Amino acid sequence: MIKKLIPSVIFAFSLLTFQAAAEQKNDFNAKITHVYINSYDDLLIRIDSSSDWIRLGKVGEKRAEMMYSTALAAKVAGANVWVRYWDYSDDKYSDIRIVSVQG
Repeated sequence: MIKKLIPSVIFAFSLLTFQAAAEQKNDFNAKITHVYINSYDDLLIRIDSSSDWIRLGKVGEKRAEMMYSTALAAKVAGANVWVRYWDYSDDKYSDIRIVSVQG
């Protein structure tokens, strides 16, 4: 009984630890202020509601490059975007999950 319970407790604790380390953020009606590719091939953006850089991914990753194109178009057009990202306290950049242009 105890042997079956221990993995479940460890799994539950690891989920709580992960949630404490990463905070999901949703920014609606945000404006993209910067669109950037650094010398490490990171595709990065910055939005008006945060002073931190948000990583879209790496050059060569199709998903990241599509989000980069969307972010660049939104920046040039001055469009509002919905951005969902995870803010990691111990990482250099936050990781993005959604970039959606709002009409």
